[in-house]
Amino acid sequence: MMTDPALSATLFRILIVDGHDDFRRSVRDALAEAFPFMDIGEAGDGQQALDLISAVVPDVVLAEIRLPDGNGLRLSERIKSAWPRIVIVIMAGEDLEEYRTAAHGSGAKHFVPKTSLSMHDLSALIEAAFSAKYPHVRAPLTLRKLDAKLDAEDTAASNDNPGFQPQPPASRSRKRRRPKPRT
Repeated sequence: MMTDPALSATLFRILIVDGHDDFRRSVRDALAEAFPFMDIGEAGDGQQALDLISAVVPDVVLAEIRLPDGNGLRLSERIKSAWPRIVIVIMAGEDLEEYRTAAHGSGAKHFVPKTSLSMHDLSALIEAAFSAKYPHVRAPLTLRKLDAKLDAEDTAASNDNPGFQPQPPASRSRKRRRPKPRT
């Protein structure tokens, strides 16, 4: 559950909206491990999401396209009309072009099929939203920690297999912007 508004004034906030408790909790747990400094809330349906958003406005909303009391597309439209700065990510069990088009038409910035949802990709989305909101703050350590872990795994794999040639993930080849010094 999201924290008290007074306590979360400086935190980056994420709200996960999904009718499936197990999925919602597994995403929350993975994000909490990757981003321990972020406030992560949960809602089981659209109305609960709107109630939470009214109390503590999140920076990112991850919403399932099918919700018990409606759908994530309508929720996205309602959120964007009242809180246009919230980044919305629509998730769906199927990767259909109609879903992608409808998600973007509803004001969602991203569409993510659950079938190909990886923590690396989800972390990259969250990091991008964080960097957009706080350009003066260096990107969270999550991807750097992940890169270090992958480097260690690559080293272990190469020790076991001398012909092993690791391929660098996109996050390693991406150039990070350094904050401009204040004058």
